Amino acid sequence: MQVNLDRLVIVGFILGVLLLTSCGFRLRGAIDLPPEMKNIWVDGIPANGPFVSSLRKSLTAAGGSITSDRNTAGMILNVLDERMERREVSLTQTGKVNEFQLTYTLRYELLKPDGEILVPEQTIVIVREYFNEQINVIGKSQEEDLIRKEIYNDAVRSMVRRTGVVLGRNPAK
Repeated sequence: MQVNLDRLVIVGFILGVLLLTSCGFRLRGAIDLPPEMKNIWVDGIPANGPFVSSLRKSLTAAGGSITSDRNTAGMILNVLDERMERREVSLTQTGKVNEFQLTYTLRYELLKPDGEILVPEQTIVIVREYFNEQINVIGKSQEEDLIRKEIYNDAVRSMVRRTGVVLGRNPAK
């Protein structure tokens, strides 16, 4: 009876894995790059900024890279505007901040190395709110840093998804 139960568990595990892969499940953070994004040049924002750092990590994990030579790039990310805004959402009775809201806005376009527009101007807006506990102030600053990193990662994933959709619909590619 024990041998049959062990086999049943193994068969159930294998079926579960097969079902997850067939439904399109993949780990969070995994991205599929369009071929044009395998080698990208970033223009309009500092190369050591948080968005570019997040983009670099995602591209590297997916087999791509940010190039240092515009002429070897398969695509140019031209950032037209990038902003991270922080505002107070609510206050306590004593006037201390209860909640903050972070809003990240990225306005960009994607170009071929010769300047032809591949993906016209797009805007990504990501909003996150978090509770500002008055007791653990140091932990809250670390929480905000983590939320900012997640926002940049979400913006990168959104940009890659949008690019894949636009390039997939473009018959000339």
